[in-house]
Amino acid sequence: MKTGKFLISNRRNGEFQFSLKDQNDQEILASEGYNSKTSCVAIIHLIKNRAANDCVFDCHITDKGEFYFELLTANGYIICRSSNYNTREQRDAAIEKIRLLASDAIIDDRVKVSEYY
Repeated sequence: MKTGKFLISNRRNGEFQFSLKDQNDQEILASEGYNSKTSCVAIIHLIKNRAANDCVFDCHITDKGEFYFELLTANGYIICRSSNYNTREQRDAAIEKIRLLASDAIIDDRVKVSEYY
């Protein structure tokens, strides 16, 4: 069975962030920074509950011709942005991985207690 994981960590500025990694530990999705761990975890649960059906994957091309997407809520709020991919097919495969892995992905909390308080 394929398994993904949401990895929660701190940024240097004290904000919380997460990334979604596939079974090979490759990052497929990275979040923005959140002021609270609670907000960060809430977005993870939103993705886990909705990625397969309700989230919108807004696809783009950079000025350098690389492909990426933004994960949006149904009302258009940007939840997070993907890495850049060399081809459209790589980007589309990453979207499919999110649809397949997010709902069952474990949450790996790497925030140290001293960093949280």
